[in-house]
Amino acid sequence: MSKRLPLLLTIVGPTASGKSDLAVHLARMFDGELVSADSRQVYRGMDVATAKLYPPAPIRQHLVDVVNPDELYSVQQFKLDAREAITSAHARGKLPILVGGTALFIYAVVQNWKLPEVPPNETLRKQLTADLQKRGLPFLVKQLEKLDPLAVAGIDVKNARRVIRAIEVASAIGNWFLQARKKGRTHYDSLKIGITVDTEILRERMKKRVEKMFQSGLVDETKKLLSKYPSSRPSMSGIGYPEVSEYLKGTLTKQECIEKVVSHTYQYSKRQMTWWKKDKEIIWVKGKDEAERFIKKWVAN
Repeated sequence: MSKRLPLLLTIVGPTASGKSDLAVHLARMFDGELVSADSRQVYRGMDVATAKLYPPAPIRQHLVDVVNPDELYSVQQFKLDAREAITSAHARGKLPILVGGTALFIYAVVQNWKLPEVPPNETLRKQLTADLQKRGLPFLVKQLEKLDPLAVAGIDVKNARRVIRAIEVASAIGNWFLQARKKGRTHYDSLKIGITVDTEILRERMKKRVEKMFQSGLVDETKKLLSKYPSSRPSMSGIGYPEVSEYLKGTLTKQECIEKVVSHTYQYSKRQMTWWKKDKEIIWVKGKDEAERFIKKWVAN
């Protein structure tokens, strides 16, 4: 009989579906450690807009507050860091729980993606960053669409950093990084749990969540970040900051700003679900009890 691979529990779902609460609950139930798979929560100082989770002691959490907003953080780097965090959790006898809404991060780890090794093209990046600042993200998306029409359907086109990287890779190898990736031999026995929430309930949660962000200091957080970093930085393109920047310039009222953040969050959640629905291995649950039953059976298998 072959030896079982190390266990890895993965929690996925759209923004505001309750992933974090479920992950904390399961960490308590199964003596786990959390490994965040969120491309925004890796940035220090970006706390309110990203709804960062700070789990109660003694639950350990990895890969939050990893780099500063003016530093780049690639999928490949996340894969390396996540594997290190997962290995350290196993060494402590804990169950690693990979949780987040960034599909690229999740699959790079679970499927052991062999990503194309295209080094940064600083000249191209400077040009694209200048284009982003002068002509806006839609201009870059059109450039990417010309290089590969399929690309715009496969990545988060609201994420300037991902669009710039996709253009960079496409320009170098005539393909974009999702098509160029290859699955490697898996390192884990992974169970993927997805949270399903009724659309109207999810939208209402998003509205309350965004309102809470404004009450918790999203405007002040944005001001502080803009005093240190230009709005053209890829990290500043995350939902919340561009909209609040418009509010600070006076082009949006506070209510219009809130509504815009809610709308963009909902649109992003739909793109997230486009990813997850393609994965037939995800077990969709509606609550904690249902998730526990599947996990107990998987652990005992």
